[in-house]
Order: sequence, then structure tokens, then C-alpha cells
Amino acid sequence: MKAIKIVLAALCLLCLFDMPYSYYELFRIIAMCSFVFLAYKEREKEFWLLLWVISAIIVQPFYKFMIVREVWNIIDLNFLDMIPNNKDYIGTYKDFDLSISKESLFDTLYLSFKKEKDSIAIYKFKNLMTFKKNVKVSLKPSIVYNKKNTHVYDVSRKKPSYIGGNWKENSITFNTKILSHYSILSDTLPPKINPIKVSNEIIKIKIEDDLSGIKSYEGKINDQWLLLEYDNKNDIIISKKINSNQSLKGRFVLIVIDNANNKNQFEINI
Repeated sequence: MKAIKIVLAALCLLCLFDMPYSYYELFRIIAMCSFVFLAYKEREKEFWLLLWVISAIIVQPFYKFMIVREVWNIIDLNFLDMIPNNKDYIGTYKDFDLSISKESLFDTLYLSFKKEKDSIAIYKFKNLMTFKKNVKVSLKPSIVYNKKNTHVYDVSRKKPSYIGGNWKENSITFNTKILSHYSILSDTLPPKINPIKVSNEIIKIKIEDDLSGIKSYEGKINDQWLLLEYDNKNDIIISKKINSNQSLKGRFVLIVIDNANNKNQFEINI
């Protein structure tokens, strides 16, 4: 029984972090079953019996108690709004705007947000919740960026992941099915092109981009389009002959463009 209490305490502590929405759903089920078990085991102790029963009622997943905004402001200092799943929502805030249709929400969303500044600004939505349909997010930075090469990235993991977005004046808008942690980053470096093997039999080249990722690539032999197969796992493109008689001799040109529209070109006579 002591082990159950320790596990419950650990699970409760994890709820204070930015966990996926599915974690909280699973937590409610596990916690309810555990509290019912503890209530049964300690049914002779009036205080503990009452405590476990009340706890089971609070966390049970069948009926969710609505907590008013004033209470959430005490529980979570970053709390902004409570968004019900039965109406459309448009929210305008200092650092972002948010538009959610009623068809997008699975459940009531308790919107919590914090903007952190270190070497870069991070727009942190603490509700890592999945939506049925895309919601619209507009980030409103306090500084002016070079909009040509600057986009939104998901920075919730070790490596930034390209999201994109469209600029209008000094805000950038994108659609997403999950609220996460975002930054606005500039990518000014072109993709890297490193030939591995280039011959009249096969062309094998490694193409990489350190930030925004590869958007497109195109290869030509003597101005004729060449079929290239992309090995996404190893970031390698490999030539594929349409027929066995196709020659790879001549002037080979490869153009690679990343998601920030930086371009690099490789040329060689084979």
C-alpha cells in the first residue's frame, strides 16, 4: 500500500509539468482506481476513508468538475482563459492571438501560456493538447525580423522542428493540431551538398539542412530531368535510371532548396 502512495505522489508531481493531454486522461483513470483501493484498505480510519473517497470523486474521468477562472488564477499563475468545447473561440493577447472552432476541441481547454526569454524568445503553451482540427495561432514578437528567412519552429524537443507560418505586418500566423513551445528563428544558411559517389553508373549525394529542413531538390543531366530517390533516414539522394540504356554522362546540375528558401547548387562534368 505504501508503494501505491509513492507511485500516486510521483504521478501527481508529473502533472505539474508540460505533459501530453493523453497523460492526464490516463492519470485520472489510474488515480481513481488507486484512491478507491486505498479507501477500501483504510475503511476503518474515518479521516483517510473520507480523503480517498473525495480524491476518487475529484479525479474520476466520467464527469469533469468545472473550476472557475478565479481558482485557476491561484493554481496556475500563467492561466489565461477557460475555453469550452461547445462554442467558437477567438482570443487576443499581448504575445499571441488564438482562434479555435468548436469542432476542434475534444474537451474544455484551460489555456495557460508563458513567454520566456533567454538567447531566444520561447512562446510556451503549457497545454500540450491535441485538437480534432487545426487551430490558428498568431505570434506577435516584440522585435522586427527579416521575414524572408524567418519562420516558426517547435522547440519542445532537443532540435527545433520547422512549422512555417505567414507574416502579416509584425505577426506570423500558422495552423496546428497541437499547442506546443514555439520560437521564431531565422535560417540564412543554404543546404549542404556533399557528393558521396558520382559516376556514369550512379550518383549518390548527401543533402542536409541544419535548421529548416530540405524543401525540394532537382537534378539534371545535360538539361534533362534526372530521377532521384531520397533516403530520408540518411539524407541521401540516389539516381535512378528510367531504363538500362540511360546515360549519366554529361553536365550534372543539382539544385537543393530548404524551407526558408535558401538555395545551394552543385555542378560537375561526369
